[in-house]
Amino acid sequence: FVSVFDIPFTILIYIMIIIIVFFLSYLMFKYIKKFRFVKNTDEKIKYGIITLAFVIMVQLIFVSLETTETNNMFLWIKINNDKKVYINTDKYLRKEDYKFKKYFSNEINNLNKYKKEYQKLLKEYNYEKVTFLGSSNYYFFGFGNRRKLLFKDNYLIDTDSNNILYSWNIRNSMVIPNMYTVIIETNNNEFIKIYEDNKLNVCNK
Repeated sequence: FVSVFDIPFTILIYIMIIIIVFFLSYLMFKYIKKFRFVKNTDEKIKYGIITLAFVIMVQLIFVSLETTETNNMFLWIKINNDKKVYINTDKYLRKEDYKFKKYFSNEINNLNKYKKEYQKLLKEYNYEKVTFLGSSNYYFFGFGNRRKLLFKDNYLIDTDSNNILYSWNIRNSMVIPNMYTVIIETNNNEFIKIYEDNKLNVCNK
C-alpha cells in the first residue's frame, strides 16, 4: 500500500482492516458459541456454515494483504499503481557532479537512461527496494574469466592478490553501471575514467 498511497492514508487503511477483522472475529466467536450450545440439527448446520464463512473472510483478508504488492489487488478491488516512483538521486544533484558533464557527457546521458529504466522497473513491479547501483561508492570489474578488480574509495585493487594497482586522492566519483565505468575527479582537478570493454582501461581526460 505504501508504494501506491501516502503513508497517512496507508495507516488509515490498516486501521480500517483491523476494525473489520476484529468485527468479523467477534461475530465468528459469537456463532461458534451458538453452534456449541444449540441442540437443533438444522440450527447447528446453519451456525456452522455462518462460522465457516466468517473464517474464510478473515483468511481472505490476510491472504489478500500478502499478495497485494504482486497482484495490485486487494480482495476484489484493483489498485492502480499510478504513483510516480522517485529515486533518491541527491548525489547526482550536487554542483560538483555537473563538472563531469564537461568531460563525460556520453556517460552522464547513459546514466540518465539507466535511471529511467530503474524507475520503469520499480513502477512495473511495484517494489521500492531494488538497489540503485549508480549510488554505490564501489564497483567490481572483471567479467567472465577476466582479472577481478575492485574500485573502492581511493583505490583500484586486484582482488586475487590484494595489491593496490592505482590510488587517487579523490574529490568525487560516479559509477555508470550500464557502461561498466567509474569516473573520478581528483583533488588535483584531474578527471579519470576507468572502464571495461575487452580489457580494463584507466585513462585521463
